[in-house]
Amino acid sequence: LSPYTTTVEWFLGSESTCVPFVAWKDLQIDFDVSKELMIKMTGIGQDRLPIGNRGTTPLTASNIVSTSQPIDRPTAGWSCNVYMDPITGTAGTTLFGQMLSGSIKIQNPLEGIHTLSNRQVYQQIGRSKWDLALDAKLVYTDVVQLEQYRQDNKQYVQLSFYGRQVSNNQIQTFTVIIPFKFNKFDPVSVPSGKYPEASIAGIGEYDPGIGASYKLTVLNSIQPPNYVS
Repeated sequence: LSPYTTTVEWFLGSESTCVPFVAWKDLQIDFDVSKELMIKMTGIGQDRLPIGNRGTTPLTASNIVSTSQPIDRPTAGWSCNVYMDPITGTAGTTLFGQMLSGSIKIQNPLEGIHTLSNRQVYQQIGRSKWDLALDAKLVYTDVVQLEQYRQDNKQYVQLSFYGRQVSNNQIQTFTVIIPFKFNKFDPVSVPSGKYPEASIAGIGEYDPGIGASYKLTVLNSIQPPNYVS
């Protein structure tokens, strides 16, 4: 999610469409060692505009200008490294090999603002405060993270997901850094279980170390963009 708006285009096999002034308000990242990485987003758009001659029939070819962006393919959930470090240290330093699955939810409540401008589409966007939550399931092999919860210690949680090779021998990478504060740590141990588990939950709090409540870095080409909030 970014405070900047975007333009979205798609081709459905017949319709080529442009949606301008798109603002994203919800982002959910679901990860699981036994499944593919899933990213879901919802937002609002100012209009829906067909591209090209609207009288052409039948429509069989795309009217969208091609770009050099590589094609995205599924990312396996197991292809991920998790790091947990003290908030006084550096994110991405200490590997944490006990996380099984989880979900990151970023909410940015917003709405389109309509003004008296002789147009039916919104002209401005109003936003509320950002919010980030992380829920995860761990293999419960020690009480290190339980102590972090008990002592109310904030720490960096970094998840780095790896995809295919892109240009210049770089690996497609999707990295999230969260200054994480626990609000739940629930051990789960049942007779039918093969190992003890723990469910954790918490929020991302603003941290001057990264200058944000989360940092999202996407490497999908030569130059990676950085998005912070």
